[in-house]
Amino acid sequence: MGKLLSRAHLLELVWGIKGDVSTRTDTHVSRLRRKLELDGQHGLRLRSVYQSGYRMEMCSISTVEQAAN
Repeated sequence: MGKLLSRAHLLELVWGIKGDVSTRTDTHVSRLRRKLELDGQHGLRLRSVYQSGYRMEMCSISTVEQAAN
């Protein structure tokens, strides 16, 4: 929770791919976010960190509702 995981780390951890490889990691993460409902509506958000990777964050539901309006 709260720890930044790089795309390279996720590639190695999940698919066993090492090195700088062009992949569709963002597409996979987007699908994962949707299927696991990690959009903040239930208090958890999987946030993309520009040019770095991804971070799981806790958020208040009221914050998500305000952002939607």
